[in-house]
Amino acid sequence: MKKILPLLPLISLVGCASMSSYQEARVLEPGKAQTGLAYTGYTDDYKRRGFADSTGIQAPLIEWAARVGVWKNIDIGAKFTFIGAMSGDVKYQILGEDGVEGATSQFQLSSGLKVSYANLLRPSALDTIDDQKATVTDITIPVYATYEPLSWVGLTLAPQFSYRISDNDKYYPAGVIAGASADLRLGKRYGIMGEFGYHKHLSEDFSQMNYGAMFYAPIELGDLVQMFF
Repeated sequence: MKKILPLLPLISLVGCASMSSYQEARVLEPGKAQTGLAYTGYTDDYKRRGFADSTGIQAPLIEWAARVGVWKNIDIGAKFTFIGAMSGDVKYQILGEDGVEGATSQFQLSSGLKVSYANLLRPSALDTIDDQKATVTDITIPVYATYEPLSWVGLTLAPQFSYRISDNDKYYPAGVIAGASADLRLGKRYGIMGEFGYHKHLSEDFSQMNYGAMFYAPIELGDLVQMFF
Protein backbone atom coordinates (compact mmCIF):
# COMPACT_ATOMS: atom_id res chain seq x y z
CA MET A 1 0.00 0.00 0.00
CA LYS A 2 3.00 2.35 0.37
CA LYS A 3 2.89 3.21 -3.35
CA ILE A 4 -0.88 3.77 -3.51
CA LEU A 5 -1.45 5.58 -0.20
CA PRO A 6 0.08 8.91 -1.37
CA LEU A 7 -2.55 9.02 -4.15
CA LEU A 8 -5.57 8.59 -1.89
CA PRO A 9 -5.85 12.27 -0.85
CA LEU A 10 -5.99 13.18 -4.56
CA ILE A 11 -8.58 10.51 -5.33
CA SER A 12 -10.97 12.03 -2.78
CA LEU A 13 -10.91 15.68 -3.87
CA VAL A 14 -13.42 16.18 -6.68
CA GLY A 15 -14.98 14.16 -9.44
CA CYS A 16 -18.05 12.40 -10.82
CA ALA A 17 -19.85 9.27 -9.70
CA SER A 18 -18.84 7.15 -12.68
CA MET A 19 -20.93 4.03 -13.29
CA SER A 20 -18.76 2.64 -16.07
CA SER A 21 -18.08 -1.08 -16.14
CA TYR A 22 -15.69 -2.17 -18.93
CA GLN A 23 -16.36 -5.81 -18.11
CA GLU A 24 -17.72 -8.94 -19.71
CA ALA A 25 -19.09 -12.18 -18.32
CA ARG A 26 -16.00 -14.39 -18.62
CA VAL A 27 -13.86 -14.36 -15.47
CA LEU A 28 -10.09 -14.64 -15.28
CA GLU A 29 -8.46 -17.95 -14.46
CA PRO A 30 -7.13 -18.31 -10.88
CA GLY A 31 -3.79 -16.51 -10.55
CA LYS A 32 -4.20 -14.52 -13.77
CA ALA A 33 -4.34 -10.70 -13.66
CA GLN A 34 -5.35 -7.95 -16.07
CA THR A 35 -5.09 -4.17 -16.05
CA GLY A 36 -6.70 -1.45 -18.14
CA LEU A 37 -6.67 2.31 -18.72
CA ALA A 38 -9.82 4.08 -19.92
CA TYR A 39 -10.93 7.48 -21.14
CA THR A 40 -14.59 7.92 -20.19
CA GLY A 41 -17.03 10.66 -21.09
CA TYR A 42 -19.67 11.39 -18.45
CA THR A 43 -22.90 13.39 -18.68
CA ASP A 44 -25.57 13.89 -16.04
CA ASP A 45 -28.93 15.63 -16.28
CA TYR A 46 -30.43 17.81 -13.53
CA LYS A 47 -33.92 18.77 -14.74
CA ARG A 48 -35.48 18.08 -11.33
CA ARG A 49 -36.37 20.69 -8.68
CA GLY A 50 -36.08 23.63 -11.06
CA PHE A 51 -32.30 23.67 -11.47
CA ALA A 52 -31.12 26.41 -13.79
CA ASP A 53 -28.34 24.26 -15.28
CA SER A 54 -30.69 21.63 -16.74
CA THR A 55 -28.00 20.38 -19.10
CA GLY A 56 -26.02 19.04 -16.14
CA ILE A 57 -22.34 18.20 -16.10
CA GLN A 58 -20.24 16.92 -19.00
CA ALA A 59 -16.79 15.76 -17.99
CA PRO A 60 -13.98 13.51 -19.27
CA LEU A 61 -12.67 10.97 -16.77
CA ILE A 62 -9.47 8.90 -16.62
CA GLU A 63 -10.01 5.45 -15.12
CA TRP A 64 -7.59 2.68 -14.15
CA ALA A 65 -8.78 -0.85 -13.43
CA ALA A 66 -7.31 -4.20 -12.43
CA ARG A 67 -8.77 -7.72 -12.10
CA VAL A 68 -7.44 -10.94 -10.57
CA GLY A 69 -8.74 -14.50 -10.82
CA VAL A 70 -8.99 -15.87 -7.28
CA TRP A 71 -10.95 -19.14 -7.62
CA LYS A 72 -12.62 -21.25 -10.26
CA ASN A 73 -15.36 -19.08 -11.84
CA ILE A 74 -14.60 -16.15 -9.49
CA ASP A 75 -12.51 -13.02 -9.99
CA ILE A 76 -12.27 -9.70 -8.19
CA GLY A 77 -11.56 -6.21 -9.43
CA ALA A 78 -10.91 -2.61 -8.50
CA LYS A 79 -11.35 0.62 -10.44
CA PHE A 80 -10.09 4.12 -9.67
CA THR A 81 -11.64 7.16 -11.35
CA PHE A 82 -9.25 10.12 -11.26
CA ILE A 83 -10.08 12.08 -9.39
CA GLY A 84 -13.01 11.38 -7.14
CA ALA A 85 -14.20 7.75 -7.07
CA MET A 86 -13.19 4.14 -6.55
CA SER A 87 -14.95 0.80 -6.64
CA GLY A 88 -14.38 -2.87 -5.86
CA ASP A 89 -16.32 -5.88 -7.07
CA VAL A 90 -16.53 -9.66 -7.11
CA LYS A 91 -17.89 -11.58 -10.11
CA TYR A 92 -19.08 -15.19 -10.43
CA GLN A 93 -19.41 -16.90 -13.81
CA ILE A 94 -22.67 -18.86 -13.91
CA LEU A 95 -22.67 -20.16 -17.50
CA GLY A 96 -20.18 -20.63 -20.30
CA GLU A 97 -17.24 -22.49 -18.81
CA ASP A 98 -14.59 -23.59 -21.29
CA GLY A 99 -15.19 -27.09 -22.60
CA VAL A 100 -12.83 -30.04 -22.96
CA GLU A 101 -9.84 -30.03 -25.29
CA GLY A 102 -9.70 -26.24 -25.49
CA ALA A 103 -13.28 -25.75 -26.70
CA THR A 104 -14.90 -22.54 -25.51
CA SER A 105 -18.48 -21.43 -25.15
CA GLN A 106 -19.69 -18.51 -27.29
CA PHE A 107 -22.12 -17.39 -24.58
CA GLN A 108 -21.27 -16.56 -20.97
CA LEU A 109 -23.35 -15.27 -18.07
CA SER A 110 -22.10 -13.80 -14.80
CA SER A 111 -23.28 -11.78 -11.83
CA GLY A 112 -21.78 -10.40 -8.67
CA LEU A 113 -21.63 -7.46 -6.29
CA LYS A 114 -19.97 -4.06 -6.65
CA VAL A 115 -19.46 -1.30 -4.07
CA SER A 116 -18.47 2.19 -5.25
CA TYR A 117 -17.45 5.26 -3.25
CA ALA A 118 -17.09 8.87 -4.36
CA ASN A 119 -16.26 12.09 -2.54
CA LEU A 120 -17.62 14.75 -4.87
CA LEU A 121 -17.75 18.50 -5.35
CA ARG A 122 -20.34 19.82 -7.80
CA PRO A 123 -19.50 23.34 -9.04
CA SER A 124 -22.38 25.78 -8.57
CA ALA A 125 -22.73 29.55 -8.30
CA LEU A 126 -25.94 29.10 -6.28
CA ASP A 127 -24.54 27.34 -3.19
CA THR A 128 -21.69 27.50 -0.72
CA ILE A 129 -18.83 25.04 -0.97
CA ASP A 130 -20.24 22.97 1.91
CA ASP A 131 -23.61 22.69 0.13
CA GLN A 132 -21.89 21.45 -3.04
CA LYS A 133 -20.00 18.61 -1.35
CA ALA A 134 -21.34 15.06 -1.43
CA THR A 135 -20.23 11.63 -0.26
CA VAL A 136 -21.85 8.90 -2.34
CA THR A 137 -21.80 5.11 -1.93
CA ASP A 138 -23.39 2.82 -4.53
CA ILE A 139 -24.16 -0.84 -3.82
CA THR A 140 -24.72 -2.54 -7.18
CA ILE A 141 -25.88 -5.93 -8.45
CA PRO A 142 -24.81 -6.31 -12.10
CA VAL A 143 -25.55 -9.07 -14.60
CA TYR A 144 -23.15 -9.64 -17.53
CA ALA A 145 -24.30 -11.49 -20.66
CA THR A 146 -21.59 -11.92 -23.31
CA TYR A 147 -21.71 -13.35 -26.83
CA GLU A 148 -18.45 -14.13 -28.66
CA PRO A 149 -19.00 -14.64 -32.40
CA LEU A 150 -15.19 -14.84 -32.74
CA SER A 151 -12.47 -15.44 -30.17
CA TRP A 152 -11.28 -11.84 -30.50
CA VAL A 153 -14.75 -10.21 -30.56
CA GLY A 154 -17.09 -10.00 -27.59
CA LEU A 155 -20.49 -8.29 -27.26
CA THR A 156 -21.74 -7.71 -23.71
CA LEU A 157 -25.01 -6.38 -22.31
CA ALA A 158 -24.86 -5.60 -18.59
CA PRO A 159 -28.04 -4.48 -16.78
CA GLN A 160 -27.53 -3.36 -13.20
CA PHE A 161 -29.48 -2.13 -10.19
CA SER A 162 -27.82 0.17 -7.65
CA TYR A 163 -28.86 1.52 -4.28
CA ARG A 164 -27.26 4.92 -3.69
CA ILE A 165 -26.43 6.26 -0.22
CA SER A 166 -25.79 10.02 -0.27
CA ASP A 167 -25.37 12.83 2.25
CA ASN A 168 -26.44 15.46 -0.33
CA ASP A 169 -29.85 14.64 -1.83
CA LYS A 170 -30.01 17.98 -3.62
CA TYR A 171 -27.28 17.13 -6.12
CA TYR A 172 -26.85 13.35 -5.72
CA PRO A 173 -30.18 11.91 -4.47
CA ALA A 174 -30.21 8.63 -2.56
CA GLY A 175 -32.34 5.74 -3.77
CA VAL A 176 -32.50 3.09 -6.49
CA ILE A 177 -30.78 3.63 -9.85
CA ALA A 178 -31.39 1.24 -12.76
CA GLY A 179 -29.61 1.05 -16.06
CA ALA A 180 -27.36 -0.94 -18.35
CA SER A 181 -24.16 -0.77 -20.34
CA ALA A 182 -23.28 -2.23 -23.73
CA ASP A 183 -19.66 -3.21 -24.45
CA LEU A 184 -17.73 -4.24 -27.55
CA ARG A 185 -14.37 -6.00 -27.07
CA LEU A 186 -11.82 -6.26 -29.89
CA GLY A 187 -8.80 -8.41 -29.05
CA LYS A 188 -7.94 -11.36 -26.82
CA ARG A 189 -5.20 -11.01 -24.21
CA TYR A 190 -4.51 -7.46 -25.44
CA GLY A 191 -7.18 -5.21 -26.89
CA ILE A 192 -9.70 -2.42 -26.56
CA MET A 193 -13.20 -2.38 -25.09
CA GLY A 194 -15.71 0.32 -25.99
CA GLU A 195 -18.71 1.04 -23.77
CA PHE A 196 -21.94 3.02 -23.70
CA GLY A 197 -24.05 3.14 -20.53
CA TYR A 198 -27.24 4.83 -19.37
CA HIS A 199 -28.64 4.88 -15.82
CA LYS A 200 -31.75 6.55 -14.36
CA HIS A 201 -32.89 7.29 -10.82
CA LEU A 202 -36.23 5.56 -10.26
CA SER A 203 -37.71 8.20 -7.93
CA GLU A 204 -36.06 11.44 -9.15
CA ASP A 205 -35.87 13.16 -12.53
CA PHE A 206 -32.16 12.47 -12.83
CA SER A 207 -30.16 10.36 -15.27
CA GLN A 208 -26.53 9.90 -16.23
CA MET A 209 -24.72 8.56 -19.25
CA ASN A 210 -21.18 7.28 -19.81
CA TYR A 211 -19.27 6.43 -22.98
CA GLY A 212 -15.65 5.64 -23.61
CA ALA A 213 -12.97 3.05 -24.33
CA MET A 214 -10.48 1.04 -22.27
CA PHE A 215 -7.19 -0.44 -23.42
CA TYR A 216 -6.46 -3.65 -21.51
CA ALA A 217 -3.53 -6.04 -21.19
CA PRO A 218 -2.41 -8.95 -19.00
CA ILE A 219 -0.13 -8.19 -16.08
CA GLU A 220 1.92 -10.44 -13.83
CA LEU A 221 0.25 -10.91 -10.46
CA GLY A 222 3.52 -10.09 -8.68
CA ASP A 223 3.83 -6.77 -10.55
CA LEU A 224 0.23 -5.90 -9.62
CA VAL A 225 0.88 -6.63 -5.95
CA GLN A 226 4.01 -4.46 -6.01
CA MET A 227 1.95 -1.49 -7.22
CA PHE A 228 0.13 -1.54 -3.87
CA PHE A 229 2.80 -2.88 -1.52
